Amino acid sequence: MSDEQKVYTREFLPAPQAAVNEGSFVFGCYTGIIPDTDIIAAELYRLPQFIKKARCKAWRAMQMNNERWFIFIALYEAHLVNMGFAYIWDKLNKKYYSIKHSQLFIGFGISGSIDGETIGYRSCDSRIHCLTDIHTNRITITGKAAEKTNKPAISFSITCNLGDKHAAPMSVVLPFSPSSGMYSMKCLMPASGWLNIGGELCEFKQEETLAVFDDHKGFYPYRMQYNWVTGFGFDSKGRKIGFNLTENQVAQQNLYNENILWINGKIVPLPPVKITKPEGVYKPWHIQDLEGLVDLMFIPERDNRIAVDALFAKLDYHGPFGTFTGIIKTPDGEKIDPTMLYGMGEQKYLRV
Repeated sequence: MSDEQKVYTREFLPAPQAAVNEGSFVFGCYTGIIPDTDIIAAELYRLPQFIKKARCKAWRAMQMNNERWFIFIALYEAHLVNMGFAYIWDKLNKKYYSIKHSQLFIGFGISGSIDGETIGYRSCDSRIHCLTDIHTNRITITGKAAEKTNKPAISFSITCNLGDKHAAPMSVVLPFSPSSGMYSMKCLMPASGWLNIGGELCEFKQEETLAVFDDHKGFYPYRMQYNWVTGFGFDSKGRKIGFNLTENQVAQQNLYNENILWINGKIVPLPPVKITKPEGVYKPWHIQDLEGLVDLMFIPERDNRIAVDALFAKLDYHGPFGTFTGIIKTPDGEKIDPTMLYGMGEQKYLRV
């Protein structure tokens, strides 16, 4: 046996046509976008369609980051309880703004394909919509909220550029069991647009703004729980850098996980990680692997809490924004300094 240290690797194949083929999940890690993401087509314990739809959790989300602003927007479907929100954080002035909306039983329109689809909601005082047009390489998210007591009017339009030469979509189909699993597509790319808060108009220029988009569906266990962190920005060389690190309920995580590092248009696989919070969710999070590639600390600046405790459902969610220290190494030895990046974490428990 060779004494050479093994280098962590995980195979990325070209994206298949569908996440489910002939009733079975096509488990794997892929480059590109999977056109057909209808996981309801899976033969999940021979359950009828309406039960599978009720058990599927789905969301579309985007994080946007530039020198001043960090914005997190999501449309989340759990079928019994559905939530849409935009959390807007002025990093320089330490000011926080939000749009929040929830509705029972009625979803936002997430289907088995993202191309050409507009999802979202419109209520009496706010709205959020997401248009995904893969044909034109554009993902556009718009939102608006009326002025309220002590809360300014908010409107925004943000467009992510999938056609940029450094945009590198990563898709995964990961197992919870041999017959059940999840799908996710994530991509780091430039973004542009504008934000108006209380009459102050802020422009987002593509050369200084990045976004991560997430399309996600899964037959999660009855008690769903995971930890997740993402950070992204420009390094000292001007490269577009980002990472995605998740500790969840997926089986065989050394083979199947969504942990990656983006360096411009390159996707670098990262090993499974352990995320611990020895002093609680409001204090530094420790993110480490067993391969010596990931040794990070996430320092929360602003927490975002959602709590629901009802007869039929329980949600305990924290989604803090913050900074990073430590190091990420690529398998070939390059060291990435995360201190120039900004991002967020999630600690989620959902019973529904």
